[in-house]
Amino acid sequence: MDPDLPLIAALRDNDDSALTELMSRHREALYYFTYRYLRDETAARDVVQETFVRVYFKADRFQP
Repeated sequence: MDPDLPLIAALRDNDDSALTELMSRHREALYYFTYRYLRDETAARDVVQETFVRVYFKADRFQP
């Protein structure tokens, strides 16, 4: 089972600490991935931020 699924479920139940945990688990890897692709620190940070904003607002639509 994916260890992030309980966090998505908690996020659906308005537990904002679940988003904090998801961010701490994935922020660094996502940043390095986007930075290697974009070659721009600011753009990579923006992509990471936008990704987690979308996770927050679309968690109710997530289907594993």
